[in-house]
Amino acid sequence: MVGGNIQEKVEFVMKQIRAELLSRSSDVELIRTTNHGVVRICLSGQCCSDRLNRLLTTLDIEKTLKRHVSGVKVVMEDDLFEVNKYQSW
Repeated sequence: MVGGNIQEKVEFVMKQIRAELLSRSSDVELIRTTNHGVVRICLSGQCCSDRLNRLLTTLDIEKTLKRHVSGVKVVMEDDLFEVNKYQSW
C-alpha cells in the first residue's frame, strides 16, 4: 500500500493478518496505533491456548507489520479484560 498515514497502513495489513489467523481458529483485534509506532492488539482463540502461543503470534504480527509498514516499532498485546475496562472510558 502506497500513501496514507501509519494508522491506515496498519489497518490494511491487519486485515490480511486477521484473515490468516481466522483460518487457524484465532483472531486479532486492532486496538490502536500511535504516531510513535506502537501498535496495540488483542488476541483471541487458539493462539491464546498458552503464553508461548500468545507470544509467538504477537511476534509474528510484529514482524509482518514491520516488514510492510515503515514506522511500526513494537506490537503490544493487551489482555481482553484490560481492553474492555478502558473502552468504557
